[in-house]
Amino acid sequence: MEPDADLALSNAGQLGLLRAFVQRGAALRTSVRGASMSPFIRDRDVLTVAPLNGREPRVGDVVAVAVGHPERLVIHRVVACRPGGWLVRGDACRRADGVVAPADLVGRVVRAERRGREVRVGIAAGAAGGALVAALSRSGVLVLGRALWRLPRRVARR
Repeated sequence: MEPDADLALSNAGQLGLLRAFVQRGAALRTSVRGASMSPFIRDRDVLTVAPLNGREPRVGDVVAVAVGHPERLVIHRVVACRPGGWLVRGDACRRADGVVAPADLVGRVVRAERRGREVRVGIAAGAAGGALVAALSRSGVLVLGRALWRLPRRVARR
């Protein structure tokens, strides 16, 4: 293997590695794939996911969660507190993932990087900024805004 070569892991592999890091109290820095958190987190951004250390996530936090059967790792935003857990949703997703139990929370995103530079918008903008993004996500405004943003490109292609 070349020095500085990337190690590609499946989603399940990333979930297992992240759980191992978090159990040891360490953060994991990893590249993510997908557009479910666009525009705040983009495909191939590098995220640092840290343990929760007993701290409950707040509305607006971006968290790493194990969902589904078989389990898969998703990085989505807490958009509401519910009895028995938290409602999480990707900023670009039409529907929420559902209520996530405390046992399914793996960690919290504490840093995002794009092309070597830190990205602050929507993640580390403070509690008020994250809560605002969560409210926009919960209401569906972010999905609508993304569709409107892409409309001129779609029209131009046709």
